[in-house]
Amino acid sequence: MTTTPFKPIGYYLKALDVLIDEDFARSLSAHELTRRDWQVLNSLALQGPLTGPPVSARTPCWPSSGRGRRRYGGSRPR
Repeated sequence: MTTTPFKPIGYYLKALDVLIDEDFARSLSAHELTRRDWQVLNSLALQGPLTGPPVSARTPCWPSSGRGRRRYGGSRPR
């Protein structure tokens, strides 16, 4: 009796992910949507639009005061 070695779980997860992507591509191609587009639309349909402070207010790593603009690609201070 011979046994075949098992592959790591990551191999099977990636193979499953590829199959899911292919199925979504077939199913949603008529609407020009991708799996990622569907995920966003599905989240919005389930949760509704965001309420509360804007995203910029919830992300302290992106200052709205102008401090740190150079670090994030903004113009140089003069």
